[in-house]
Amino acid sequence: MAMEDNIKLLAGIKASLDAVSPVELGVNKHSEIVRLLYEICKRENIPVAAVLGSIGIEGMIKGGKGGFFRKLKSSLMARRYHQGRAGKDTHLMPVVLEAEETRDCGWNGRLDPFRIFIEKDAEGMPLSARIVRSFPKARVSIVRNLPEALKICGRPGAKDAYPMRMDNVFIVTAKAGLIKKCPCSPKCVGCGYLVLNMGFGCPMGCDYCYLKAYTDIPGILFPANVDDFLEELSVLDRKAGPCTRIGTGEFTDSLALDRYTLYSEALIPFFAGLKNLVLELKTKRADIDTVLCQVPNRNVVLSWSLNTADMSALYEKGASTLDERLHAAGKAAEKGFDIGFHFDPLIFHKGWEESYADLVSKVFSVPSVREKCRWVSLGTLRYSPGLKEAFEKDRPDLSAYYEGEFFTDLDGKLRYDKSLRSMMYRHMAGCIADSGVNAAVYLCMETEEAWRASGLKAGQMFGSAV
Repeated sequence: MAMEDNIKLLAGIKASLDAVSPVELGVNKHSEIVRLLYEICKRENIPVAAVLGSIGIEGMIKGGKGGFFRKLKSSLMARRYHQGRAGKDTHLMPVVLEAEETRDCGWNGRLDPFRIFIEKDAEGMPLSARIVRSFPKARVSIVRNLPEALKICGRPGAKDAYPMRMDNVFIVTAKAGLIKKCPCSPKCVGCGYLVLNMGFGCPMGCDYCYLKAYTDIPGILFPANVDDFLEELSVLDRKAGPCTRIGTGEFTDSLALDRYTLYSEALIPFFAGLKNLVLELKTKRADIDTVLCQVPNRNVVLSWSLNTADMSALYEKGASTLDERLHAAGKAAEKGFDIGFHFDPLIFHKGWEESYADLVSKVFSVPSVREKCRWVSLGTLRYSPGLKEAFEKDRPDLSAYYEGEFFTDLDGKLRYDKSLRSMMYRHMAGCIADSGVNAAVYLCMETEEAWRASGLKAGQMFGSAV
């Protein structure tokens, strides 16, 4: 369905509601009813008249103005949410659509920025020279600092900054926050993961990525002071417990732009000399030639975020295909690298049990992949308030958000009901066990209750920084 069809549907819903309502609804009440009608129409692919007829709208009208809104909302909630939590917070925000689609159509694996901004302190560093050579057509500006560069760009908000992320490259000298703890949600079981902040921004356009509503930087940011990162890693390694994991994939894809940064050439051999830290390079791409040129070591794990072929094609624009990613994982395993997989986000859809079982079977059908797989994580689709609305404005089809039923959880994020999440985790854990792989399996950002309900034991499977 094209965006213009969504806009027509929304206009028709508003007109139908205004025509049948015996009372003038306030702005908030009106937007809540419109939201419910819109999602029901989208999920069931039926016109608004069919929805209103099915819930007995004529009887509600005959009942008069008193209690009309309460009856209507209650009926629509029961129709939209089948899992017995209709009274819970479902985040019924207004539906706001844009007249023109601005959605990413994909990414070909290469950057072509219009401008390169280089902080004065980074001007003479190797990465700066490498980036400038890589993009001879780009206009290069030397600036005092990142705020000055952002001022030149106009510093748009997240809604406008995200579409501009391919236009600009910012090369900086990171002075603080080089290493941080993974921002695990409150009341969730942590895994001791650390984030190595080497880069910010991702060229891919996944339709569940939080960066769309998070970033206010209209470009890709690369830190040039690699030696400072290595020094901090050395200090941390002496304090950390054994097998403390640290990764670069929190605010960017670890390897999507490695051909330009060559961060892997500095990090992989460096980690070979460390005692406790284990580097994870997490990606959705298959072009890993720069990594395969390196000598594998036990302190480096290459990992891939995976979804079914259908879900990937729908929601992971710019990522390599599932087959391409699995082929890359096989090459890495054959080369001698330890590998990992992240089945995250698991997306509820018709036939999800079979499609995810087939995915697990396919992933671990290769002996070298089973042998070299070190860990597997599981997580379900989740999002912060406002993210669905941000995608809704420029994404014609968001069936993942309408087929699923999302409720505000303990951390304020919208998630599937805990019973469905546990069912999905149990299913995946069973499939992984049946595959014969001997790897640590853990849940990402879930409570201890969810671990127990999923049949997995929550505990310290990895080291931690002290």
